[in-house]
Amino acid sequence: MYITYENIARLFPQSKGMKNDKIRFETISFCTNKEQPNGLFIPLFENDLEEAEKNGAIAALWSRNEPLPLSIGMDFPILYVNHLQEAAIQIVEHFGVNHINHDTKMIIGNRSIDEQFTMAPSAANQKHFLLLLDEWKGRV
Repeated sequence: MYITYENIARLFPQSKGMKNDKIRFETISFCTNKEQPNGLFIPLFENDLEEAEKNGAIAALWSRNEPLPLSIGMDFPILYVNHLQEAAIQIVEHFGVNHINHDTKMIIGNRSIDEQFTMAPSAANQKHFLLLLDEWKGRV
């Protein structure tokens, strides 16, 4: 079972573009330059939506205050949020810590060290997600 557009739209109902509750996300990525098949892109550290789309993103969260690139068509679902960092935290808390019985992988960038890694939600990875949340919330 994968996280779907419907799961994400429940958290962030404001949207633009195609709405299809059956879209399933194999990845949730916070990075643009890594392959993200059937990915939901969240531009927390990098906001090159076109590059993310080239690397497999099929939808994105986007700040309500940022203009969309003109090249993004109506067939690309955009879910609007007020604050990207808060939305990223909400997604990791909801799908990385609290609901771990899905197959969607998260591609995480770490701003303190310049690296990216992929984590599958699991009981073993919960501590890594919690440490990541602490960093994003400024507690590290």
